Amino acid sequence: MTEENISMILDRTNGVIVASSLKEGGVWWNPVDPERVKSFVAAAKERHDV
Repeated sequence: MTEENISMILDRTNGVIVASSLKEGGVWWNPVDPERVKSFVAAAKERHDV
């Protein structure tokens, strides 16, 4: 799940599993990257009431 495909996915679902896409470098053991989270949420809100 990325900011590039979240809108398309939310058109077809009620939710998503984000997994490691919001982690630093996209690596599951890294900490969450706040900038990735902001971009992801902004992309989701752009088209949907989240």
